[in-house]
Amino acid sequence: MASGCVFECSYCYLQDYINSPGIVLAGNLEDFFEAFKNYKQNITICSGELTDSLVFDHITEYSPRIVEFFKQYPQSTFEFKTKSNNIDLLKTVEPSPNIVVGWSVSPSFIVETTEFYTASLKERLKAAEECAQAGYKVAFHLDPVIFYPNWDDDYKVLID
Repeated sequence: MASGCVFECSYCYLQDYINSPGIVLAGNLEDFFEAFKNYKQNITICSGELTDSLVFDHITEYSPRIVEFFKQYPQSTFEFKTKSNNIDLLKTVEPSPNIVVGWSVSPSFIVETTEFYTASLKERLKAAEECAQAGYKVAFHLDPVIFYPNWDDDYKVLID
């Protein structure tokens, strides 16, 4: 539904894969919904492979529409993957059990030194807590795990 990312994570494959300064936001969400209706299979969709799922949500206003659409398909799962804390619109719609909001998390050292322009670890955890309190399923992704001096101690702190 989009490609390109405003976040500048130094390790991200998008830096080389897309290698374009532009951001492409799909304007045809209804076409996706129609194609999904015709697919006739239960699947898991993880958005956020080519951009952050929620960073532009205040512009596209897609998250409430996606949540409402997938309520009709309870055997399928939709996951919003993000490094942002842009969850205001998600909180305006009643969650569905098949919607997951997932955060990529790293130790604070990695967030501060390699994940430029992203929400801080503390902001991501606060957003996850708010989504959980609103009734959403939340997930955490440790990807990638980056090795550096004292990495194991920092990841233990993160997991705790």
